[in-house]
Amino acid sequence: MIITINGYQLPDIYDGSTYKESLEDELDSLAIVYQDDTKPLYKAHDIAVVNDDKKWVVVYYSWELIARIPSNKYRTTLMLVELTKLLERYVIGPCSFTNKNDSLYTQIEKALDRANVLREGESNNFAYASAEFVNILDATPGEEFFFNSQMTLREVLDTMLSVLNYRVEVTDIYPNGNLVIGYRDLNRQSEDIKVLEHVVNESENQNMEYLAGEYETFVRNAL
Repeated sequence: MIITINGYQLPDIYDGSTYKESLEDELDSLAIVYQDDTKPLYKAHDIAVVNDDKKWVVVYYSWELIARIPSNKYRTTLMLVELTKLLERYVIGPCSFTNKNDSLYTQIEKALDRANVLREGESNNFAYASAEFVNILDATPGEEFFFNSQMTLREVLDTMLSVLNYRVEVTDIYPNGNLVIGYRDLNRQSEDIKVLEHVVNESENQNMEYLAGEYETFVRNAL
């Protein structure tokens, strides 16, 4: 597994790693414990690229000095979450979407137009992951949606896509900050996958099991 953050490739010296994929409301998560000669060169909210392919958000990290001789060595715990988490940086005030002539695509477009970014300087523009996704939305009749309190954009889009038994998924983020919106098909058989690998001793095994149990706390409170 190759992880690159801000152009820096993390050393392939892993004490442990655990990956969780979910087809439910939870977000995919990845935790790594690795050793390096330097402290982390990244910060929370930075974007990580795994295996030159999938992008993740840094939601938490911590480090400790574990050796001074012959040179400093650090052990770092790094937690990543799928890009969909970024939709929680946008909120939509109380509103409703009830025009029966609208397609689901039109309703989602209206929701995106209403979204307000919480972090100054971030993009308020979105793209779709594929023409196929747009066609599915455009062919789906709109329904009545009522949101009586402020909600995150992720919550609103999840509610709208639930008519297809989908959940929203951000598949990419462009250099200008624009988010690419796709979907996760929940019609597939739902299962949670947890993989533990590269564990070198029983102590690290216990540490990684603890980290796996702490996933949701870090993910819910991040950003």
